[in-house]
Amino acid sequence: NYRTDDCIANYVALQDDGVFDDWLEDDSLLRSRVNQLNTDLDKKSAHVATLTTANEKLKSRVDQMEETIEDLKDRLAEMKRERDEALKRATQQASALQLVE
Repeated sequence: NYRTDDCIANYVALQDDGVFDDWLEDDSLLRSRVNQLNTDLDKKSAHVATLTTANEKLKSRVDQMEETIEDLKDRLAEMKRERDEALKRATQQASALQLVE
């Protein structure tokens, strides 16, 4: 068949001109680039996972610190009440001593 022969002849001519070599080289370069991009993506994904874990640990530490701050505020308020009560008792005792004198 003329058309089939013509197609084969055109294919052979293109192959002789190195057209398919360029295509294969381009394909190889593209595959190599895709592989490199996938490798980069894997590294970045691992880095994101590491940062996410570190962020979660920091959030937990901040939560603990906030609880500690609240506990310290409560303790300070309690100490102030105790101080005020002690001052009140001391003032009353001083007044009572002055009355006795």
